[in-house]
Amino acid sequence: SSSSSSSSSSSGSLERNELVRFPCSLTLLNTIEDFKRTDKNEFLTRPGAAATPSAKFEASCKVLCFADLKKDKVVSWPSFPARADVYAVVSEVDDPEVDAFDDAFTRYRCEVGSLGPYFAVSPDGSVTTAAAAVPGSTFGVLDLSGGHRSWTMRTLLDGMREGGMLEKDGEPVTVVSYRPTLRRLEVDAETGKLKFEKSAGGSSCRRVTVRLVQEASDGAMVGWSLNHKGKLAPSVLDLKATQDKSSLAERASRLNLELMRWRAIPSLDTKLLSETSCLLIGAGTLGCYVARCLLAWGIRDVTFVDGGVVSMSNPVRQSLFDFEDKGKGKAECAAEKLKKILPSVTSSGVQLSIPMPGHPTTEADSSATATLNDLIKSHTVTYLLTDTRESRWLPSVICASEGKPCIDVALGLGSWLVMRHGHGVPSPDAPVVDSFGDEGRMACYFCADVVAPQNSMRDRTIDQQCTVTRPGLAPIASGMAVEVMVAMLHRRKGAGGGGGAASALGAVPHTIRGDLSDYGVRSLSTSCFEQCTACSPKVVEKWREEGFRLVEWAGEDATYLEDLTGLTELKRVAEEGWELDDDEDDF
Repeated sequence: SSSSSSSSSSSGSLERNELVRFPCSLTLLNTIEDFKRTDKNEFLTRPGAAATPSAKFEASCKVLCFADLKKDKVVSWPSFPARADVYAVVSEVDDPEVDAFDDAFTRYRCEVGSLGPYFAVSPDGSVTTAAAAVPGSTFGVLDLSGGHRSWTMRTLLDGMREGGMLEKDGEPVTVVSYRPTLRRLEVDAETGKLKFEKSAGGSSCRRVTVRLVQEASDGAMVGWSLNHKGKLAPSVLDLKATQDKSSLAERASRLNLELMRWRAIPSLDTKLLSETSCLLIGAGTLGCYVARCLLAWGIRDVTFVDGGVVSMSNPVRQSLFDFEDKGKGKAECAAEKLKKILPSVTSSGVQLSIPMPGHPTTEADSSATATLNDLIKSHTVTYLLTDTRESRWLPSVICASEGKPCIDVALGLGSWLVMRHGHGVPSPDAPVVDSFGDEGRMACYFCADVVAPQNSMRDRTIDQQCTVTRPGLAPIASGMAVEVMVAMLHRRKGAGGGGGAASALGAVPHTIRGDLSDYGVRSLSTSCFEQCTACSPKVVEKWREEGFRLVEWAGEDATYLEDLTGLTELKRVAEEGWELDDDEDDF
C-alpha cells in the first residue's frame, strides 16, 4: 500500500522551531519478501511520486518500508529521486551582501509562513517562491545539510534542466545556496508579525555556478540514502527498546483482533470491546476461564466478586491460581493474576458473600446488597458463574431492574448451559431504555422454574455440595459465553432481541445447551415467564420499592417469592386440574 504525507526537517542551520516541508510518499509492503523483491531502480520512477518531482521545484522523498508488527521492527529505505545526470561546479563564492539577503529572506518568511525547500531571488533583491519567479530571477535552495551541499540542490538542478534552463555543453547557471541562522521568535502581539533574531556565527549564503556535464542515458535515476553504517542498504529500526513492557504486551495482545478485523471481519469494533466492562460473579473454575477469554477479546476492565478462598483442590481446575495461592481470597487473587498476565488491564476483586433466598440474612447482607447493586450498575455486562442456583437470584433481579445484560453459565456432570437474560422491566419511576432490541423480552435463568430458589446446601453430601463436572466442560462453556457476549454487543438489537438474530459475527442465540455424552449442541430461544421469581414485573417492582427488605423476606420465608408471583396459586390450580375421578366408567 502507498500513502502520501508531508515530511518536515529541522536539520542543518535552521533552528528547531522552524520547519521546512517536503512532499513525501510512503510505500508500505506486506511482507519482507515483497520488500526484497522490489526493483529498487524501478521504484524511483514509479508513479505516485513523480519520476522527476524537481521539475516542479519540489524536493520529493520516497520511502520503501516494511513493518514487522509482531517483532516491533521497521525496515525502511528513504530515497530522494533525481536523474543520474552529472553536474560540475564551475565556481562557488560567498555573497558579500549576506546581511541584506538575511533581511530579504526574513520578509519572505513572514509572508509565506511555511517554508518550502526552494525560493527565487528577483533582480531587485526580493525573495519569492520558486513558482512566482519573474524573468531574470536566480533560483535558490535552503541547504539543510551539515557541511556538504544537500540533495535538494541536485533536485533543483534537475528541475532547471527539465525546464530548459540548463543544457549539456550550454551556458552554466548560478543558484543560491542559503543556510540561515535566524531564529524565529513568537508573533509580536502589537504588530502581529513574526520576530527574528540572529544566532551567533551569522548565515551562510553562497552563489554556486554549475554546468551540466553528462545526461543520464535511458533516464536512469539515483537517490537511495545510506544507512547508519554508511552502506547503500535499508535501515532496521528496533522499537522494542523504546517501549515499556506493558505497552508492548498490550499491542501484542491486540494483534489477533486487528488481523481479524483486517482480513475477515472489517466491522469488528475493537474500540467497543475495549470500552466494555465485565462483572464476574464467581471467581472459581468458570470465572477464571471467562476472564482469560475476555482478555483475548480485548476486554480491559474486569471485576471479580467472590466470597471464598483458594483451596488445595482449586489450582488444577481454576487457571488463574497456583499452589502458592492457598488461603487467599479468590476475588482479589484472580484480579492480581489477571494483571500479571496483562499489566494494562483494569482488574479488581471484591470479597463478598451474596445474600440468597432460603438463607437467613445477617447484618452484613445489607451492605453486601448495596455493593452488589452498585457494581452491576457500573458495569456493561454481568456474568453469573457461581456454584449454587440461589446465589444467582439477587444479581438476576438487579440486572432485570437496571436493564443490564446478564449471562449465565452453568455446568452439570457432562452438560453445560449458556443463557443471556433479556432486557429489563420498565417502570415510570425507573425506566429501562431498551437499547438492545424491540422484540419480546427473553427468559432469564429462573423463568423455567415453578418453585422459588431454596437453600441447596442444606442436608447435602460433599458430592452434592461441590460442582462435580468433567474437566473439559468449563473452558467450552466459558468460551461460548464470551462469544455470545461479543456477538451480542455487535448486533444492533443487542441483548434483548429475539434469540438467534444475526450480528457481524453470526447468530446470537438466547440459550445454548451442550452435552458431552453425544457431543451435541443446541441453540434455543425462550420468552420470559410472567410469574418468574427473578425477572417478573412483580418481583422487579417489589425490589425497586423495598430494596433489601425483599431479600430479607425471601431469606426468611421459603414460599414468599412463590406467593408474590402467583406461583402458589398456579400450582394449586394445576393440582386440582389433575385430580382423577374414581369412577372407572370415565376411563
